[in-house]
Amino acid sequence: MKDQEMPLCLAVGGGKGGVGKTVVSVNLATALARHGARVVVVDTDFGAANAHTLLGVERPGATLQAFLNKKVASLEEVVIPTAAPRVFLIPGVGAIAGAANLAHAKKVRLLKALRGIDADVVLLDCGAGISFNVIDFFLLADLRFVVATPELTSIQNAYSFLKGSVHRLFRHQCTDAEQRKRIDTAAGGETERVSELLEKVQAQDPELGARLYHCLEWFQVGLIGNQIHSNDAEHVMFAFSRMTGDFLSVNVPMVGALGHTQRIVRSVVQRKPFMLEDSTSKEARTLMDLAERVLETNVYDLRENRGPVDVMTEWGPDVEPAELPRPVTQYRRQHDRFAVGWTALVRRGVDAYQIQLSDISSGGARLLSGDFLAEGDAISLSIEGCAALSAIVRHVDDRYAGIEFLNEVGDDLQAKLDKAHQTAAA
Repeated sequence: MKDQEMPLCLAVGGGKGGVGKTVVSVNLATALARHGARVVVVDTDFGAANAHTLLGVERPGATLQAFLNKKVASLEEVVIPTAAPRVFLIPGVGAIAGAANLAHAKKVRLLKALRGIDADVVLLDCGAGISFNVIDFFLLADLRFVVATPELTSIQNAYSFLKGSVHRLFRHQCTDAEQRKRIDTAAGGETERVSELLEKVQAQDPELGARLYHCLEWFQVGLIGNQIHSNDAEHVMFAFSRMTGDFLSVNVPMVGALGHTQRIVRSVVQRKPFMLEDSTSKEARTLMDLAERVLETNVYDLRENRGPVDVMTEWGPDVEPAELPRPVTQYRRQHDRFAVGWTALVRRGVDAYQIQLSDISSGGARLLSGDFLAEGDAISLSIEGCAALSAIVRHVDDRYAGIEFLNEVGDDLQAKLDKAHQTAAA
């Protein structure tokens, strides 16, 4: 972390309850602490708080309710230690009628107080749904993660959550009621792309349009897949990532995947983060790598470039739940992939690189190492003896770059794929 005046703030959301937001939150907090950070988890799920349970706290004592009701003067008075070293908790409000209906004045006071917590990282475990309260805590953060499972209802809710967040973010950029009305008028129907909204606003109000383009460019969201039990389930997550880019103009790369393992299930029953005892599993390595990337974030640059996010003003009607613009299956990989050891020439602009393919299909491929590529890059791929293919980079991580072909493969490459198919079948 660099040049920060306030703690680095993370938010973990997702829209639907039961997808594992709190499991991800407490274990990511533990991973951050294992890297040496002092982490304060804030359970902002008003009325259904349970982060204390998964952090081994049987009786949380004073909660956010005490701060909201002014029974304590500061949030620091309700910060408590947990079973995880260097991980502290501000317990949420549970099982109190009306707790989820947080008054605007109380929310403003809480949002301001969160910025002054004594910690290296403040992690907001957001509640379910797409109410103003939930989205405003999500937008407050410097870095945001959406948790989803491969089930259609989870994907639908995650899409609605992101759509509501983008709409709310846009309204925060408005300076008067006329600009807010302009955004609402341009919003269109459920299947209209955000890019179309931006074009309409830009034509009517270039200054506002420029602000919207800028804030969307710096809208940092990562996707964490949970209960990923197969390659097909993982492909659903990548499909969702591509769909949000197409319809919401938001880059939501998949930053990690957690399996549905007995170790995680036992940790919930035992009421402690699985990261306390696990350092070697795929899930543990995923969260440790993610935590390291979080702590390397230049918070100063992020805050300077994203512009103001004023979550202190209550504007307009709540966002209605959104159906998926089209079945997510249409975005899923529909072609069998085959492991290959081929070398290809990748061109990006005037640059050219020799690179090895990990696997390939008639719809795309994975490249071993993509250090020179970024998501959204337009490239061409040439395999020896085959016509060049145009492609776009859809995903980049520490090991691979995933690309999608923009034109159909020729007969020459199809013959190679058929041979690879026969080899795999044998």
